[in-house]
Amino acid sequence: MAKKLTFSERTGHRQPRIELQKDRMSRELRTRLWNISYENLFSILSPTNGLGGLSFLGLSESQRILCTTLWRDHFKWPIDDVPPEAPDALGKIRKYFFGCDWFDVYDLLEFVVVLVSSPEDQTRRFVEQTNRVLEEECSAWRFVGGELVPITSDEEIKEIENAMNVSSPLKTVSNHISTALGFLSDRQNPDYRNSIKESISAVEAISKIVCDIPDATLGRALNAIEKQSQVEMHSDLKEAFKKLYSWTSDAEGIRHALMDETNLGQEDAQFMLVACSAFVNYLKVKASKAGLI
Repeated sequence: MAKKLTFSERTGHRQPRIELQKDRMSRELRTRLWNISYENLFSILSPTNGLGGLSFLGLSESQRILCTTLWRDHFKWPIDDVPPEAPDALGKIRKYFFGCDWFDVYDLLEFVVVLVSSPEDQTRRFVEQTNRVLEEECSAWRFVGGELVPITSDEEIKEIENAMNVSSPLKTVSNHISTALGFLSDRQNPDYRNSIKESISAVEAISKIVCDIPDATLGRALNAIEKQSQVEMHSDLKEAFKKLYSWTSDAEGIRHALMDETNLGQEDAQFMLVACSAFVNYLKVKASKAGLI
């Protein structure tokens, strides 16, 4: 849902924000992200957290685990520097949140997702709330599969998440999609070349599984699938992915071992991730109906 214009924006007294926040973070966005993180996790350190005043009697067990995990595994601070009182620990986290660089906030949010992973509905609520704020504040980032990735539509997010949400024997497919997402979502050193490679490798992996030819190339696998009467695939669709595979495999393409640099951009890697995820989901349903997986 797009951000609703405020009264001052509708009446022309204030310009609505239309520029995506990709390499920066406004005060409003940072504050709203803090509020979500506080409500879903850090409120446990508040003196009004319902723990019967334990915040002022030293850290409780749950508070100690939270602080130790943050200090040791995310902030990389000495754990013997964890404040003995919960409000002091909360104050130190809050000071960091509002004083660090914009990308450090996103690093912390990705870490927080792991910490609120139980129960599952709590994680889903945190991600939904965060994505809503990111959209409303015109951020260029969204949560997909526990990682913040460049902006994409709800439909594209769903395709990527569905492609990752598979079990054996398709786990290798999921691993390729997850790896592609990781290369794309690296905010400081994105690797578009290897993201594209992993995306098309996911298509190759599921095609091998469906045709039951482990050493097949994607072109051979797609040909074999087309010949299997159980799986109906339009010839134009098959040819489209064969050409994509050829693009990533030729001498000037993504996989060429001697090529150090390409002119690839975020839009290329994002297109391939979404397109390959959609094809994985398509072939997964077709093969399932045919009883092949």
